[in-house]
Amino acid sequence: MERVVTYRPLCCATARTRLRSSADQCKKRPELALSAYARRFERQAFAAPHPAISYAFDNLTIDHAMRNTHVPPGFWRGVNANQNAIYMECFVDEMAHASNQDALALRQKLMVKNPKGWAVLKAAADQGGWGKPTPKGTGRGLAVFYCFGAYIAACAEVSVSASGKLTVKRIVAATDSGHAVNPKQIAHQVEGSFVYGLGALLHQECTVKDGRIEQDNFTTY
Repeated sequence: MERVVTYRPLCCATARTRLRSSADQCKKRPELALSAYARRFERQAFAAPHPAISYAFDNLTIDHAMRNTHVPPGFWRGVNANQNAIYMECFVDEMAHASNQDALALRQKLMVKNPKGWAVLKAAADQGGWGKPTPKGTGRGLAVFYCFGAYIAACAEVSVSASGKLTVKRIVAATDSGHAVNPKQIAHQVEGSFVYGLGALLHQECTVKDGRIEQDNFTTY
């Protein structure tokens, strides 16, 4: 049986920033290392003032380095959005923590030039209960991104047990994809993307034995 011959492009990133007295006065320098197949998408997504960068930084420098391995890369669902959204949003959360600011409030300051992005983020935060008390061991997180012509945001409520078990209790999503020909199809696409992403993050894997992938189809996955 023929096996998959391409795999998700490898990619990693580092990001550095200098926080000043005002949250909207910060310097940000992301650095990427990625495989060749993802290169043109990474450069396109991070070319200011491309809306994929949801925030307005006074100074922004982006660099990348090619690191090809013997594993042939191919498309994964979302292409560049998967890694770029994680890198950007996790780092903005770190900036909020380092400056002792609410994650939503900091994003609002940095999104003054992105009203559509802020609108979907605010909608998700409001419906997700951002700022309201949560039970012990439970917290909320935010993310916002732009890709494929749509603004998308989410507010997740997650708990961690004493043993470290992670439970995603609720995700509220908001999107602005422009003119909607089939609103139900948009809802299905958004909801499916969360299932797909959570599955990849928490449950799915391919294993390697003797230099090759063991799984050859869904029956062995």
